[in-house]
Amino acid sequence: MDFKTIYPEAHFSLYEFTRSGLPSIGFDLFHAVRTRQYWGTYQGYRRSSLIPPDLCQAFYHRVGWDKVEPAKRDVEPIRSNE
Repeated sequence: MDFKTIYPEAHFSLYEFTRSGLPSIGFDLFHAVRTRQYWGTYQGYRRSSLIPPDLCQAFYHRVGWDKVEPAKRDVEPIRSNE
């Protein structure tokens, strides 16, 4: 649906983005720390230097994944100017 066409008076300001986004990020970080989600990664790096740099790059520091072309679709996208 083209939300803005249906509700032209709707808006989402930078303030609203910040007000709703920052607490969500904080919530995610709190739970990641609480459940020790990255503890295994930390321990693995601390105990072993046998991980090749290219493997480390592939698993933990993905670069270039945003350059992948999106999959082709059989459906035309909704154009908001039509």
